[in-house]
Amino acid sequence: MQDIKFAGHISFQDSVFANCAIFINSIFTQGVNFGNVRFDRQAIFSDATLKKKVNFTGTRFSDVYFDGSTFENKISFTLATFTANVTFEAINCEKEIQFRGVTFPGYVNLKRATFRQFADFTGVTFGGETILEYAKFKHGVLFLGAIFVHDTIFSNAEFNNSTDFTGTIFKQRSNFTGVTFNGDTSMWGVTFAHESIFHKVTFKYSVSFRRATFPRGANFMGSFFLNDVDFWETKLESNSKHNEVDHFLNANFNPSPDVSLFFPESIKVNNEGLPEGAKWITFDIIDNPAPSSNRHYEIPVDEQVQRDEIPPTDNFPKNGS
Repeated sequence: MQDIKFAGHISFQDSVFANCAIFINSIFTQGVNFGNVRFDRQAIFSDATLKKKVNFTGTRFSDVYFDGSTFENKISFTLATFTANVTFEAINCEKEIQFRGVTFPGYVNLKRATFRQFADFTGVTFGGETILEYAKFKHGVLFLGAIFVHDTIFSNAEFNNSTDFTGTIFKQRSNFTGVTFNGDTSMWGVTFAHESIFHKVTFKYSVSFRRATFPRGANFMGSFFLNDVDFWETKLESNSKHNEVDHFLNANFNPSPDVSLFFPESIKVNNEGLPEGAKWITFDIIDNPAPSSNRHYEIPVDEQVQRDEIPPTDNFPKNGS
């Protein structure tokens, strides 16, 4: 079944696809029911268009491909079961998408995926390598309590609203190189069990790494922090270096008096109140770096490391946009 236009409501309820199921470039103009369907081999929905409601309740997938597909209605995979690899590369989600509580035992490819509305990955377990390079989240996204078992790549992804990784666990290498966060971001209580890379990341709104743990260090080299920064009670490896360089080498912080910075004792600050290797940089009205006037907070180092006298609140601020 390829290049087919399904004009009416379609039901595959309780079906078993013993061989490869191919829906490449197909168009589902009305609702489609895959409830309790079992795909024993590959299910290929590459470049398909699903215009209305799709039911995946009880669906069991082996290898599945949704690369290049468009979901024009709300979609939920919450009650589906995945037993192998999953490809969502370059999907286009026009409405809300739900993966809450799903377990992906294999490789997950979300490279260049576009989520135009809310995306929910709360409690998801990613068992294999997970790729989200160049993914675009146009609305809010939740990764609350998610577990990434193997390497995870978010390089050059774009988050255009609030982003919440609270309580997430990265068991292997996590790479956020070149990511842009255009909304408030929470990494509250995240465990980065292995190497974590935040090279040239842009945080345009408030970011919280409160109570996050970095037992293998972190690399924020060349990143931009344009708003409030909270590393309160963060556990960063005691050595101030990460692979022979400062954790915050050439990281850029906003000197505005309206911006709050909180660093724990595990992050050594210099006499300008910044982590070693970091610098102040002013920003223009559209948040682009502007020539620095060399102004900075006149905060003694001792005051920076004694924030326990005035700890920040636990409430994560709402998006300031």
